[in-house]
Amino acid sequence: MEKLNLIIGFSLVSIGILFVILAIPLLLGKIGMNHYYGMRISKAFESKESWYKINQYGAKQWIISSFLTILIGIISLLIPFAEYHFLIIPISLSPILVLIPAVVRTDRYATRL
Repeated sequence: MEKLNLIIGFSLVSIGILFVILAIPLLLGKIGMNHYYGMRISKAFESKESWYKINQYGAKQWIISSFLTILIGIISLLIPFAEYHFLIIPISLSPILVLIPAVVRTDRYATRL
């Protein structure tokens, strides 16, 4: 296993775990309305009920995306990057690429409230 595999794999798994940890308080409704932590979209600030619904839905989306990031991190440990060097950038950007759909789904959910 190459050093690059370990760096990318460990980084992605760590990022995924961090995102899951950050999403759990939102999922459990433990974070009140604020401008620093949570899904900070205008619809969420309309009422406390909206805040909690949107953040709980968003947290579920983040957790799903985070598990996908963790899976990509584990798979990246097995990829021979010397042969498949073109995969380094897309795999390294995967946390962002998998979170974009989660944010879009959360925003669409918020507009339906």
